Amino acid sequence: MGDEYSVRVFRAVGYLTSGALVALVSPAVLVAGVVSRVTGGSGSGSSGSGSRLINAVTSWERRRAGLVLRMLIPHSTVPTASVMLWAGMQMVVALPISLASAYLVIGGVNALAFPVWWPLTGGGPVSPLPMITVTEWSTAVLVPLIGIAYALLLYLLAPAAARHLARLSVRFLAAAGHNGPRAATASPSENRDGLVLAQSAELRRIERALHDGVQARLVNVNLRLGMLAGSPPTADTDHGRGSQLRELQNQLKDAMFELRSIISSVHPPILTDRGLEGALRSVVSNSAVPCTLTLNNLGDLPVAIQVAAYFTVAEAVSNAAKHSQAEKLTVTISRDPEWLTLTISDDGVGGARIPQAGPDHRLPGVSPWSAETGLLGLNGRITNLGGRLFIRSPAGGPTHLRVVLPCGS
Repeated sequence: MGDEYSVRVFRAVGYLTSGALVALVSPAVLVAGVVSRVTGGSGSGSSGSGSRLINAVTSWERRRAGLVLRMLIPHSTVPTASVMLWAGMQMVVALPISLASAYLVIGGVNALAFPVWWPLTGGGPVSPLPMITVTEWSTAVLVPLIGIAYALLLYLLAPAAARHLARLSVRFLAAAGHNGPRAATASPSENRDGLVLAQSAELRRIERALHDGVQARLVNVNLRLGMLAGSPPTADTDHGRGSQLRELQNQLKDAMFELRSIISSVHPPILTDRGLEGALRSVVSNSAVPCTLTLNNLGDLPVAIQVAAYFTVAEAVSNAAKHSQAEKLTVTISRDPEWLTLTISDDGVGGARIPQAGPDHRLPGVSPWSAETGLLGLNGRITNLGGRLFIRSPAGGPTHLRVVLPCGS
């Protein structure tokens, strides 16, 4: 826990101190926003040099905030008015906090090192910190205590201050109606609620698959067997009876295959046998496209998250082999205390997308079972768990798929 908190402190201090640079360019963003409003631009996606400045600065802020909040904040077009409010907030709220943080860092380092560098200046009267003048060693040895106090203030206050500022920035820089930041910053209790909802949705999916697929096949076999049993055997019907029984046997085999597929989709047996890391290595080793897998300290994960991670990699590897014409594929999975991040990239032709489902959450002309195994079903599974799926796949490639899943307790 101590190491995790130390990482949070380091990120928070970096966010707060670098925020001074963002605040310094905020007046230019504010002016660009005013010009955009006057010239008829309505959002951060408008064209022009001013909009390019807005996009560059806000994209940088999203990346900075994402490091603090440990989440992916996708680029989105937001109203110019929201960008202007964000710029004003940076100048009025973030700049003083950033300058105070920078002072604590620089002043703390200076105070801790004072006994080392003061003799090098000749040991004369000097002011290492504002309102503090040192003339003799009895005072000089106390200066590092101030540095320790500064470091303690940063250690205790910086994570909370950075988190609140980052969330405030995300509120301004999130597109209207976009619920991503809220979902991504869900509390552990909300994540547990998401897991419950995901399990309910999974049960409904299994029920549909059993009802529309396996049950229909078995009912048909049962009816035809009843008809065969009720018809008296004759020499003329023996040959036809044999062919019908072989056909019914094939239907039973299809039903068994579909039932095994459903069972595998709930919890693939390989996850039970080998665990997540072993299952993923098996998927990668069997990939038709040369694939590199990097796993960074996954630790213990909820079963639902393991299943989602497995199907994410399996679907991406399968799509790359079928559609991308890629020559290489990379899969990287990492974890921090709250989020599991999967990044999958290939150098193929691109064009991957999540299809739009109808009001009944089905694809026109495609069975629910088939849709569930594609990107649409994968996106639904991830969203139900409180995660997010992002795809960047322009025509001509490359394709980058990123998934974040909650794994905090």
